[in-house]
Amino acid sequence: MTLGVALTQIAAEIMLDRSTVLLATNSIAAHSTHRANSLLVRNRID
Repeated sequence: MTLGVALTQIAAEIMLDRSTVLLATNSIAAHSTHRANSLLVRNRID
């Protein structure tokens, strides 16, 4: 395996890790927003 191929593979893995982290962050943010909205709706009903 040449150095260029190794670097490309490492870069691809780093990008994959970053996108996984972004997806996780987005789903956590969406979940938090959903919970906040649910609480607001519940307070309005009370």
